[in-house]
Amino acid sequence: MIKKQIKPGTTLIETMLYFTLLVLVMGAVMSFTMQLIDLSNKSDDMHEMMANLEYITRNIVFSIQTAKSVDTNNSVFDSDTGKLSLIVVDPLKSPTQYYLQGG
Repeated sequence: MIKKQIKPGTTLIETMLYFTLLVLVMGAVMSFTMQLIDLSNKSDDMHEMMANLEYITRNIVFSIQTAKSVDTNNSVFDSDTGKLSLIVVDPLKSPTQYYLQGG
C-alpha cells in the first residue's frame, strides 16, 4: 500500500476565513478612526466658536465700559427685542447699538 504524505498548509476555506477576519478587524479600526476624526473636527469647531464668543463678549464689554453715556431715548430695555444704544468717544462709531432678540 502506498502512503500519501499530507503536507502542512492552509486550505482555501482557512484562507478565506483569515481574510474575512482581517476585513472585519480593519473595518472596526477604520470605523473607530473615522469617529475619532469626526470628534476632533467637532472639538475644533467648538473651540473656534468659544474663541469667537469670547472675542465678541470682550468687545461688547469694552465698548460699554468706554462709552461716554447710554442713549436712553433710543434704548429699549423692557422687551425681548431689547436695544442698547451707546454714545461713544469716536464719532464714526457713535451711536454704537446692540440688539437682543429672543431673550
